[in-house]
Amino acid sequence: MRTFSLLIIAASILLAQTPARKATTPPAKSKAIPATIPKTDDIEPLILRLKAASVKGEFETTEQFQDRQAKAIQFDREYAFAIDYDENEFKYDADAQAMKASIVIESKLLSPVYFRQPAISIIDRMEGEERRVGMNGYGARMVFTSRLRSRFGIVLDRPSSWVTELTFPLTIEQAKIVKSNLRMVVVGTVPNARIYLGSDYQSATISNPLEVSTQEYYLNFLIREVRIVDSRSGQMVARFERLNFEH
Repeated sequence: MRTFSLLIIAASILLAQTPARKATTPPAKSKAIPATIPKTDDIEPLILRLKAASVKGEFETTEQFQDRQAKAIQFDREYAFAIDYDENEFKYDADAQAMKASIVIESKLLSPVYFRQPAISIIDRMEGEERRVGMNGYGARMVFTSRLRSRFGIVLDRPSSWVTELTFPLTIEQAKIVKSNLRMVVVGTVPNARIYLGSDYQSATISNPLEVSTQEYYLNFLIREVRIVDSRSGQMVARFERLNFEH
């Protein structure tokens, strides 16, 4: 059985004075988070570039196709993706004076492989919303809200090797100031150009008149470490390094 070994390398606080800036159209229950966290990369344009380069053109040679893929992403560089997904959370233990970060690892059914894979969602945002009139299964007329969302994330390389809770020391005073601005950042490399696609759908009901359609886009990612950062400055608070796999 594989276990994921973690090492806290550092735990320090640098409290930025600049307040966090809210997104112009945040998803439901979204935290107040800067549009871009310093020292991190935006996963959405990266995935969209890979998606555009994933299909070989009819009049394109294999060499030209591979060259276009190579230009879409740098496989030899390190990427840092800040997780902005509501299911991940931080909880403070005042007795232990320690903060616990919880990472949600989902089992996703994604094409083109059509079997479930372990994944971490990085960004979940709303694309649009409108009011509609429809009928339920019993023929009753109902007015409901229809939302379209996009979700971008990473597929993990070794599903049985991950822990989902990371704990690091933090004083009570530090925790009071920084907790609402803490974010988890996954750091690693993209091993190939494969893009996975999926979808999620929530139908509207009388008790919950909300329809949600979500388009999902994921890429392969080899995590080297997980950082806890202050989202206002990008300053690292703690770092968990992936050491080795035990069999």
